[in-house]
Amino acid sequence: MNVVKPLIVSLICLAPAAALAADWEEVYTQDEVTVSKMDLEGTKFYAFKGETVMDAPATRIMHVLLDNDHRIEWVDRLYEAVELEKNG
Repeated sequence: MNVVKPLIVSLICLAPAAALAADWEEVYTQDEVTVSKMDLEGTKFYAFKGETVMDAPATRIMHVLLDNDHRIEWVDRLYEAVELEKNG
């Protein structure tokens, strides 16, 4: 069963390359999801990641992550999602 790696890999691909080696600060764990954050040097923003184990195929997980039309249904405090550009 290929369950954990697709989710973790897809989230890491969205993070800046510098974030891969940095220390993440755990924010909280709830319902078997661990959320962590990391300051992005030189900005007022921070990177974040969520980790969990899902009993689902990698293709289904990627479909949900890339479905911009329904993103506001599962991203906390997101009111609008607009795709500005898509490369590949």
